Amino acid sequence: MEIGLTSITFANEEIEEVIASLRSGNVTMGAKCSAFEAAFATYAKARNSVFVNSGSSANLLAWFALANPLWKSPFTPGFEVIVPAVAWSTTIWPIVQAGGIPVLVDCDPETLTICIPSIEAAITERTVAVSPVHPLGNVCDMTALTALCDRHGLELIEDTCESLGSRYKSTLAGRFGIMGTYSFYFSHHITTVEGGMIVTDDDELATLLRILRSHGWSRQDKKASEVSFADRYRFVTTGFNVRPSELNAAFGLHQLPKLALSE
Repeated sequence: MEIGLTSITFANEEIEEVIASLRSGNVTMGAKCSAFEAAFATYAKARNSVFVNSGSSANLLAWFALANPLWKSPFTPGFEVIVPAVAWSTTIWPIVQAGGIPVLVDCDPETLTICIPSIEAAITERTVAVSPVHPLGNVCDMTALTALCDRHGLELIEDTCESLGSRYKSTLAGRFGIMGTYSFYFSHHITTVEGGMIVTDDDELATLLRILRSHGWSRQDKKASEVSFADRYRFVTTGFNVRPSELNAAFGLHQLPKLALSE
């Protein structure tokens, strides 16, 4: 018996929504992306959702936001983040790119989730955060992890790219720390073909993430009606272009209800 790794989960409604976007001429990040962000925030019970072009970009923005001078308590170069040895490359490299040092620790061989005693043993004076990965739908022991982070004053950033929809004691994975990241790659639980999301309850952090998502552009912090002439050309920090398209959101708007139905 062969069990395929992936199968097509989209149907005519996703295709027709994409075609409608193409025919409208509105294909870059716009109203459908905003609608998908709002729908995902409602699903995740989060104050803010920031849609990007991949789960990898979600991780990238998360670490660059926390290391950015505009953040209220920026991580200084050389900061350490404890991560599990069972992870994807884009769990680890964004930490390095943002000026940090990933510290790999053991995982439980049965669940593949991060080993709590190994985290305790790896904490140093330079440790600022823990970034657990929820692998293959297995959620880490979030009771122990949140208690550990509270005890040591560490930020918690969950890489939930492999476990969208998984829950720990009724709470969605990715909703325990300051940020949670998700992936909508073709082979994941829902797909926007390519795409990712960052959720956070911190409004200031969400604003910074949106600025970083689009070149460091200040206009991302304002409603369209509030954008002045100066805002159109003001860049307040470094940034990237990791914006999603309306075509990605067209998929997401129909995929998300399917995820909710499957739970």
